[in-house]
Amino acid sequence: YWRDWSSDVCSSDLTVSDRQDLVSACDRMDALAAELENWRLQQLADGVYWMENSVSRRGRQNVRLMAAPLDVGPELRENLYGKVDTCVLTSATLATGSDSFEFFQRQIGLTQTQTLQLGSPFDYQRQARLIVVENMADPAQDRDTHERQSIEAIKKYVEQTDGRAFVLCTSYAFLNRAVRDLTPWLIENGLAVYSQASGVDRTQLLSQFKENPRGVLFGTDSFWQGVDVQGDA
Repeated sequence: YWRDWSSDVCSSDLTVSDRQDLVSACDRMDALAAELENWRLQQLADGVYWMENSVSRRGRQNVRLMAAPLDVGPELRENLYGKVDTCVLTSATLATGSDSFEFFQRQIGLTQTQTLQLGSPFDYQRQARLIVVENMADPAQDRDTHERQSIEAIKKYVEQTDGRAFVLCTSYAFLNRAVRDLTPWLIENGLAVYSQASGVDRTQLLSQFKENPRGVLFGTDSFWQGVDVQGDA
């Protein structure tokens, strides 16, 4: 069913400002309808289409209609490389193998470029420890046991570091369970609780953690991208 609301809006007794707002809303709806139709008919040549279903931290279900070109090289050459004098790409994960950028260059259609790979200044031998917990239950077969074991492991290592820890979760469901089960123990030991599911802004959470690192920050999503907390914290 379709009705041309813009004509009704313009002929009403609304103020000029109200009419402009409503006509603008109509235009946005038209644009959205066109995008939805393009997605439904799969108008993107050599593209891949999919749907993503997720639940927000407040329990709201979100469905996203996604589309992307299989080859992004032509788009990048037209809209980026050809429009700037210099383009600098940096990341810790661009090279594959020992020092090759060829795979990444092919993926983004980059034919002429200079490359440089630098080592990390971080002293992993002295400043890092990798711990692999054995005999964990398979989360696909027994999620409850796996989550319970994970929470006990978190408690063990947080106690050793006296807080100063991030717990990065793959879902808000586990994040909420970990916070619920560990909060009494953390409070008993004088450790603060910072939870991304609390609704507090990510930047504010990080600031609170830096001010009082004797605690645990439970995060997901954006915290996986990495943060920089220097010093003893």
